[in-house]
Amino acid sequence: MWLYWWPHVVFHTVRLFPRYDRRNIPFSTNFCQKDLHSIAVVTTIFAFLSTGFSLCLAVRDPVPRIIRMMFHVFGFAHALLSIATLAVVNDVPLCADTTPELYLFLQITSILGVVLTVITALLAMFWIYDERYPGTVLDLRKQTGFCHDAYTTCPCVWHV
Repeated sequence: MWLYWWPHVVFHTVRLFPRYDRRNIPFSTNFCQKDLHSIAVVTTIFAFLSTGFSLCLAVRDPVPRIIRMMFHVFGFAHALLSIATLAVVNDVPLCADTTPELYLFLQITSILGVVLTVITALLAMFWIYDERYPGTVLDLRKQTGFCHDAYTTCPCVWHV
């Protein structure tokens, strides 16, 4: 509901200023050389898309091919966004003094995004290897893979 109330409150707050004086609202003295606010807006849009994909992937069984393709395109775009955000944030360390909360938020989300991009790339190598040489990587759904026999006979590795 806050997504409804936010524009509603902004609408009524702006109406508190006289019509002829709305453009003369004083600007913040917190200035950064790069436009970190636009990056934060794009990150927020990606967060909403991620929520939508979470719902689609949780509800649909089987997941249609078009949704899977869109999800992977979204993942690639988010990886690019994370790398670009990290580059921009590292380029302007002075923004840590002028807009500390925004700078810290973008720094944390970009580092987390790059780390998860590296993990996804490592997992993608296993997927590609299994596509090229089927049955070599452990697949619990199909109950196949090089380590499947050791996995089923040794109860001590149930958490792996």
